[in-house]
Amino acid sequence: MLMDNRLKQVPVLIFANKQDMPDAMSASEVAEKMSLVQLQGRTWEIKACTASKEPNKQVSEWTLTINNYKVQLWDINGELKNRQIWPNYYQKAKVLIFVLDSKDALRLSEARCVLCDVLMHQELNKAPLLIVSNKKDTSGSLPVSTVIDLMGLERLQGRDWSIKECSMQTGAGIPEIMDWITNKIDKNKK
Repeated sequence: MLMDNRLKQVPVLIFANKQDMPDAMSASEVAEKMSLVQLQGRTWEIKACTASKEPNKQVSEWTLTINNYKVQLWDINGELKNRQIWPNYYQKAKVLIFVLDSKDALRLSEARCVLCDVLMHQELNKAPLLIVSNKKDTSGSLPVSTVIDLMGLERLQGRDWSIKECSMQTGAGIPEIMDWITNKIDKNKK
């Protein structure tokens, strides 16, 4: 996927996880293993991540350039104890991306309730919604039609929404998600 010429302009951000573990690969080892040096003319960056979350870390923030747009992303921790801070970010949101584990059917009912609560906030009325159905590369992942049904998405009348499948592990579906984000930013500017 990284060698695909259609993605030449897309910067590559690699999260090297578990960097706090004793046997973690160095940044140069990750770059070599992923053949990043072969990405001539491409912008790429490796960010180190730790295996254990910081106990008080509620939000991770990144600023990326996607298709010539500077995009600020907030990964707002979904744990119950952290949900009270979510409204602090709603006013700034231009798009809303809700990531689901497509393999965990039991938690989809909880996710549905959480999404309903989020969508009740007036600040998000005009924000296009993208449901990201993650882990499509694993056995037992639910088909999109089942996710739509279990999440009650067909009932979202009057809201601009879409669903995309992906695998954060393999990168499949990520370019389509990036295109969706930039298309919505384009549309909102007009």
